[in-house]
Amino acid sequence: MNRLKYIYWLTPLMILLSCGRMLTDMLGTGWLMAALIVPAILLTWGIVWLRLFSTSVLRPEFAILTILPQSTYFAVKATGTELLHQPVWQNIYLISWVAFTVVIILSLKPKHKQDKILPLSKDIIFGMMCILTVVYAFTTMGAYAAEICYP
Repeated sequence: MNRLKYIYWLTPLMILLSCGRMLTDMLGTGWLMAALIVPAILLTWGIVWLRLFSTSVLRPEFAILTILPQSTYFAVKATGTELLHQPVWQNIYLISWVAFTVVIILSLKPKHKQDKILPLSKDIIFGMMCILTVVYAFTTMGAYAAEICYP
């Protein structure tokens, strides 16, 4: 999968997965939310897996790290558990967001045969998407952690 298709597929899915509070307020935490979120999470995982497989930047198995933080949020909201109120699990949650950011940034490298190969310092798309990925991860992690720990 070339980088442009990857970005076009991944961006709306990430925006959908970052709307956790709005989705849980509108749809509740039952089967209706699961019917929307589970396919979105699986589609996101599949797209990242295909990109990692086609570029060989990372092993495709690392694609699971890109859905782990969002899946954790929706699982915690659906079950009502207070597991993330403990500092150990909060640190693991933070590490999962860092892993998410690293995998997404590495998957954006222009390594596919259809990508325009430029040095990373001159690749404007890579630089812009790295900044957006870091901002996305930081803001979504903060919003989800605040929602989980202080409902």
